[in-house]
Amino acid sequence: MTTLVAFDNDGVFNHFSKSAKDSKRTMVGEWPVSYREDVLDRVRELLARPDVVGGWLTTWLEDKALLAELEHRLGLEGLMQFRAPHFKTPLGWNGYGVDPAFEGRSGEYPTRPDWWKFRAWELVLDEHKPDRAAWFDDDLGSAKGKGVDEFRPRVTPDRFLYRTHSVAGLLHTDLDKLDKWLDD
Repeated sequence: MTTLVAFDNDGVFNHFSKSAKDSKRTMVGEWPVSYREDVLDRVRELLARPDVVGGWLTTWLEDKALLAELEHRLGLEGLMQFRAPHFKTPLGWNGYGVDPAFEGRSGEYPTRPDWWKFRAWELVLDEHKPDRAAWFDDDLGSAKGKGVDEFRPRVTPDRFLYRTHSVAGLLHTDLDKLDKWLDD
């Protein structure tokens, strides 16, 4: 049985706490990244399992050099890169280009039902056909409107959709829940 585990970076590995004493901080390009090494150790253990395949589902995918540097600094080289093929090069910090063929059908904001990550997630599942899939993202559950129920944080036998708290990021308690789900 294969389980796919997808990770966002900001709000998951790169937490936004200014006071976390157990954190390390590094620069990736011009971006500060705060992370917990002990949490990353557990993620590396998780990804070493023969039944788990890990990947990125993050806007950092849009800059290959930046993502490579992030992977190196976090020690997470080799994760698959899950991205919707219609999503193009970033236009700036707050804007990303969408292929005209998808115009109006894919948005950049996680509060919209057409958020690009929803479509990327669907494409990843369709392409890789894992037995089970997990997704960690601090924006899951932000979207409102028709068609977003399947993307709400939840745990079922075949899906583990988990919203981390942006300030705290991914914690051991979150990984404990994933471990339990994987072992069920």
